[in-house]
Amino acid sequence: MGGKAYNLSQIARKGFPVPEGFCITTKAYDYFMNFLNISGEDRNKEYRIRNGSMPPLLAEVIYNAYHRYLNSTLC
Repeated sequence: MGGKAYNLSQIARKGFPVPEGFCITTKAYDYFMNFLNISGEDRNKEYRIRNGSMPPLLAEVIYNAYHRYLNSTLC
């Protein structure tokens, strides 16, 4: 679990309102960056991220996770 996800979980445990949802891991981010061959030093990183194509496998994993999430919240 990443730092932001961990902090959100701690806030929720203390009773503060936190929107329902799920997290995309840093592993998924790294996969995306590697797929597009973007490095941390890339001067056009922001542009390339915004305009890059989602790797098909990653899109499928996120799509399936989102639908599992929706189905679990509808029950």
